[in-house]
Amino acid sequence: MTQISDRLANPDDLRRPDKLGLTLRELQIVALIAEGHTSVEVGRLCRIADATVNIHIANAMLKTGAKNRMHLIASTLRAGIV
Repeated sequence: MTQISDRLANPDDLRRPDKLGLTLRELQIVALIAEGHTSVEVGRLCRIADATVNIHIANAMLKTGAKNRMHLIASTLRAGIV
């Protein structure tokens, strides 16, 4: 099974991120969170501050109507984005 982060290396392999209105960065972060990475780890992987990661997560939650991170991951999985 291919990990989500492996697919991020080739954006052509990603499904359309705009289905729920997510930006590519929000999609990348949700994918890494879905793999079990913490905000600090995602920040290191994406070379951004963990506070910025949390802002992207909050924005993705607003766009999807998710109540928490687990709900966000479930929503994107159901939508076939992640």
